[in-house]
Amino acid sequence: MEKLITTLPLVMSGIDLIQGPGALDTSGMLCLDQIVVDNEIAEYCKRIKDGIDMSETSIGRKVF
Repeated sequence: MEKLITTLPLVMSGIDLIQGPGALDTSGMLCLDQIVVDNEIAEYCKRIKDGIDMSETSIGRKVF
């Protein structure tokens, strides 16, 4: 949760590089499991930043 809270504001501000996936204890060691979790966090943040496409072609009908 802490990594999400610190990553999301950076992604929303336009950052294009996230450093240290899989790092534990201030990059003192790496963990393969943490790399998977960090990838999920990065994908979640990207999805929030990209938003929802409400175009007519995307949803198949006129909304407004």
